[in-house]
Amino acid sequence: MRKALFFIPPFLLTILLLLFSVSDLYATTVDLRHLTFGFYREDWPVIYKDKILWLDEGIVKGYNFTEQNWFTLFEGEQPLADLYGLVGFDGRYVAYINATDENSFDVNAYDLEEGKNIVITDKSGTQWATDYDQKTVIYIDGAPCGNLIAYNLSNKNSMLITEHACYAKISGNNIVWAYGNSIYGYYLNRNEQFMITPNGAHPDIYGNNAIWLSKEEDTTFVNLKNLKTGEERVLNEAEDYGITWPAISKRYVVWGKTTSQHVAGVEGVDLITGEVFEIQDQGNHQNGVIAPQIEGNIVAWMAWRTGNGDIYAAEINK
Repeated sequence: MRKALFFIPPFLLTILLLLFSVSDLYATTVDLRHLTFGFYREDWPVIYKDKILWLDEGIVKGYNFTEQNWFTLFEGEQPLADLYGLVGFDGRYVAYINATDENSFDVNAYDLEEGKNIVITDKSGTQWATDYDQKTVIYIDGAPCGNLIAYNLSNKNSMLITEHACYAKISGNNIVWAYGNSIYGYYLNRNEQFMITPNGAHPDIYGNNAIWLSKEEDTTFVNLKNLKTGEERVLNEAEDYGITWPAISKRYVVWGKTTSQHVAGVEGVDLITGEVFEIQDQGNHQNGVIAPQIEGNIVAWMAWRTGNGDIYAAEINK
C-alpha cells in the first residue's frame, strides 16, 4: 500500500515562509558605539535629540549621531564654573551640578542663547539635581533624600513637591520619585500627589508611562504603569541576573544587566512588540552597575570596561 504524500499548496507554503521570516524581518538591531577612550573617567552623559553630551575632565564634550562627529560644546574658556556633573540639555539650557568648598553641591543652569549662568541654589549642604525636562529642573535639597523641589527656568519660580524624596525624574508635567519602598507621582499642572506602587525602586517616566524595579524573592521585575489609564504590566523579569537603573523613552525601556560581580551589559525592551533585546553584551567591568540614559532611539551610558570610565552609546533600529 502506497503511503499518502502530504502536499502543501504553493500559496500556503508562501504564507508559512512569510510567517517564519517576519520575526527576523522586524527584529531589533543596535548600532553600538564606543565614544570615548580617555585615560581618565568620562561620565554624566545626557541626550538631546541626536546629540550626546558628557563630562571629560571638567569640559563638556559631545557626539552628533546624524553628522557622526565629536565636538566641544563651548569654544574657548568654559563658562560653567566648578562643574561637577551634567543633568540635562535641551539645545538652549544646560542644567548642571557644581561643587565648591563653601557650599558642597549646588544646582545651576546655563543659557546658551543669552550667554549667562542661572543660579538655582546657593547655600551650604547638598542640593542635587536629578533630572531636567521642558525648562524645569528638579532637585533634592539634602540629598540623597530630602525636599524635592521643581525650578522653572522660564519664570524663575521654585515649587516644593514633597519633603520626602530620594530619587526623582520628570517628563513634562509629571514627576515620579522613590521614598522608602514606594514610588510616588506628582502632576505639576494639577498640584496633585499620588502613589504609584507600594513596592518599587529606581523610577523613571516618559509622558504618562512610569517604570520602576520591584523584587520578589530572587526575581527582579521591570514594571510599567500608564498613569492615565491605570494599566500595569511587567516588561521583563529575571532570576539569573541583576537589573539596574531602568530608563524609558516613547518606545523603549533600557536597563543595566549584571550576570555576576563586575560583569555587566545593557538590555532593552520594545514597548510595542514586547521584544527584549541586547544593546551591549556582557563584559568585565571595574564596576558592574550601569545607569543608561535614553531619548527616542538613542541610548548612552558610562561603563568601566577599559578600567577607566568611558562613554558608550547605541542607536536602536527598527
